[in-house]
Amino acid sequence: MTDYVLKPVDPDRFHDTIQKIQKEIASRKNKEQQSIKEKSFLQQYFLQSYLYSGDRERLKEAEGIVDFAIWEQWHCAILIESDESFFDSASDEVPLEIQAELRRSFFYLNLNGRQSLLLFKDVYCDYVLVAKNVYNLLKRLHPVRFHLAVSRRFDGYQELPEIMEQLEQQMEEKFYHPDIHVYTSEEDEEKNTGEEEQDSRLMEKISEDISRRM
Repeated sequence: MTDYVLKPVDPDRFHDTIQKIQKEIASRKNKEQQSIKEKSFLQQYFLQSYLYSGDRERLKEAEGIVDFAIWEQWHCAILIESDESFFDSASDEVPLEIQAELRRSFFYLNLNGRQSLLLFKDVYCDYVLVAKNVYNLLKRLHPVRFHLAVSRRFDGYQELPEIMEQLEQQMEEKFYHPDIHVYTSEEDEEKNTGEEEQDSRLMEKISEDISRRM
């Protein structure tokens, strides 16, 4: 059996010790947060550079900084554009607002004062509907005009330069159709139209069959 002897402690020394420990903990947290911010900044820097250049050789500089396994999981992108330099001052709050609304994980990249990009992992999802939800949210919270473009489905970051070019082309539609706020690829539109026509024909056949039986 071990005996413990309690000795009186000088309150001033005890208080000083607690303060030193608290300062050390706070210092470590600040260093960790700073490291996370720096890594996030570098990851966004390399991603944005690759989006516009398509230079895969440049990404070799990002090895050890970027988790390419996460980049490989992206399957859809939504480009958000405002008519003003909205994202210069709101780039921190916007992803939090969207996260609270969608309750879905995504990677947020602020491209410039007027544009931001959302990258999603889910393969089977109606991203046009997601974009409409994001548009309604931003319209409700901010007195700024927004337009959104939804990419086609893709597999991993290698296709991102091509996807970005496609999104920029889709966004040009706002000059011709200012009353529309969410744009998607023609392939998706044709596919949806084809599916609607097939459903319509199927319903007609069912109706005809029911009429014959009656």
